Amino acid sequence: MKSLLHSGTVLAFGSDVPVASIDPRPGVAAAMDRNAADGSFPGGWNPDERLSFVETIRGYTLGNAIAAGMAGRRGRLAAGYDADLVAWEVDPAVEHGEGGAFAAGRALLTVVGGDVAYLA
Repeated sequence: MKSLLHSGTVLAFGSDVPVASIDPRPGVAAAMDRNAADGSFPGGWNPDERLSFVETIRGYTLGNAIAAGMAGRRGRLAAGYDADLVAWEVDPAVEHGEGGAFAAGRALLTVVGGDVAYLA
């Protein structure tokens, strides 16, 4: 993924429901750690392709908005943009490239269309 990003490709991440879980945590961890869910590749498969936390989250937010042609109203927290978001509680190690720290996190708040849909 890092090679694609550096070549100028817009990365658009998400779940593939019903093929995969709607939960984004495994995908975030995989993009950051490059480990397989079954524990194979413990050092990360092609570790030079790991993405940072910011690069990964951008793929789940702005990247999707760009891919959908909606970058003018979705994909970032800004005045006038659709207010769809999830606030997560995660270990700060995620900012240092540890995807497992995000995988162990939990959602605290979900807002859809500006309305609170979930509050822990």
